[in-house]
Amino acid sequence: MPTEIRPEQAETLSNPQDMLTGHPLPTRAHTFTGPDGKKFTVLLQGISYSRKSELDAARRMDLAEAQRRNEAKTDLYLPKLIAEAARNTDGSRAFPKDEDAVLFAIRFAAEYGDGQIHAGYNTVLELSGWGDDAEAAAGKS
Repeated sequence: MPTEIRPEQAETLSNPQDMLTGHPLPTRAHTFTGPDGKKFTVLLQGISYSRKSELDAARRMDLAEAQRRNEAKTDLYLPKLIAEAARNTDGSRAFPKDEDAVLFAIRFAAEYGDGQIHAGYNTVLELSGWGDDAEAAAGKS
């Protein structure tokens, strides 16, 4: 449980507005291995909390609808997240339209194995601050 202090007890207080830098989330090159063994290195960028929340909500709605209809449906959540994080060599979004990202996600899920998809997903999570060590890096233990 956090200890409450009064503002006059604090040594220094920061203005919350100073937390907002306006800089994009970090990027990193990630290498995927295609079904034919060819390597593809793609630039991935972290996804903001708000965008990830939108994708999470859409996933929950899709799964609930499929369950309500009692039908099997391919879960494209991870490939969609990768499509959202993919960047062109100049740093612009690789799939600016949602339709293009969905088409990429469908083809990506059909051609690549779980290991490649999860590796890319883990890279996106790390860049977004959702990695395994995110709590430790944030000072939480």
